Amino acid sequence: MRKFKRKRWADLHVVVLESSGLTPADLAANSIETFKSDDKSVVDHFLLVEGESVNEASALVFSMSQTAEANEQRRRQHIIDSPISEARVQRFKEDYLKGRQDIGATEKIFRHYGAFQQQNERNNRASFGFNTLVHKGSFVDGSNWLDLKGWEFAVAEERHLLKNLHAHLAGSSSHTGQVLSGSIARQPDGILDAAKMMDNLLGTPAKSLIVLATHFDVDTIVSLKKALTTPGWELEDDLRTNWILGKHGDRPVLYINDPDLCHLYVVDLPRLASLVQYAPLVDLQVLTINEAAAKRMLEDNPNLKLDVNTLLSMVHIILYQSYEIQIHDQNAVWVAKFLA
Repeated sequence: MRKFKRKRWADLHVVVLESSGLTPADLAANSIETFKSDDKSVVDHFLLVEGESVNEASALVFSMSQTAEANEQRRRQHIIDSPISEARVQRFKEDYLKGRQDIGATEKIFRHYGAFQQQNERNNRASFGFNTLVHKGSFVDGSNWLDLKGWEFAVAEERHLLKNLHAHLAGSSSHTGQVLSGSIARQPDGILDAAKMMDNLLGTPAKSLIVLATHFDVDTIVSLKKALTTPGWELEDDLRTNWILGKHGDRPVLYINDPDLCHLYVVDLPRLASLVQYAPLVDLQVLTINEAAAKRMLEDNPNLKLDVNTLLSMVHIILYQSYEIQIHDQNAVWVAKFLA
């Protein structure tokens, strides 16, 4: 096609496509779609040779596109008309809870120190989570959509909990003024020496929680893991998760990766706080959207860049969990600042 690109070399430009056993007619005809629009503009005819017959390939392409569009419309309508599959909702819930179990650093840490509690009562003030729209196809049997996975939801919930934990650490150390003088270097020896010093100031030698609230480059993380007495991959299951780098002695090392933060905390966790989880374990609703609800949503949210038909093919997911960090003694935290 380079020869014909954007210029005419003859009165008539024809591209001949030949089908075979290895390249059926529909596949040969579809190759037209790979041509750039500039290239197509200088071609007068795309001919398809199939056995002894020669036809305009565009006719077959048009017929195929019409069939594909009709099939897609049927799939869309099936999703809109079908009820939500309770089995798919249950699979999403189970996948989310598995993700929370695997990724839940905050809960793992509090459990490790015996500072985790579960309450059978509700506490709506401690609830947080998602109120969002997703495609309905993931919750419809017979659709061509895979099940919606809960991992990203679980990770986002954990980030919220870690942010909450850091806010309490920062607030407690600011309130008490328990700040180590000077700044510490961003290298393993400096970090572990400062942690040991603050551990002694707390009066809990070798038993506190080390929290790194900052961002380290990959080389620093690798060096730090090597310096720990127990790297993350050797941790017992009850502490193994992405946010826990390992243990140094009996002290877990929690890494809150945030470029806007630059602090090292050492915490006597059971003295500082308890993590309380309220019922239910997870509050999940997956709700369909009818035409009246879709119109109302558009009226209430004029900036929503969706139309009624699109909203009909979506569901409203409400997913909440309820956790509360109850502070007991703010003196159970010391903090040091990293060098920039």
